[in-house]
Amino acid sequence: MKNKLDDLVNALFSQLERFNDDEFCKDADALEKELKKAHAVAEISGEILEVNRLQLDAAKFAVAYNLSGNELPENLGIKTKRIGYEEKHKVDARD
Repeated sequence: MKNKLDDLVNALFSQLERFNDDEFCKDADALEKELKKAHAVAEISGEILEVNRLQLDAAKFAVAYNLSGNELPENLGIKTKRIGYEEKHKVDARD
């Protein structure tokens, strides 16, 4: 995995494809092992999605309150640029 959400989605769909493989499902031991692995992956995936949801919420908050990235906790990984009144409202500073 390359640690992107697309990679997570691809890994989850890959697991689903293995469960749809009739030959794979005939081996009870392999199927049991894969089910345990799928359960663990599902739990970890849920945590990854929660972290990404938190980052998205933080980004929305930053935009809503016109905060710069350095005003948010660094571990959120949010990099924003403060938008000045002129940019936000398309006001010409010469007026």
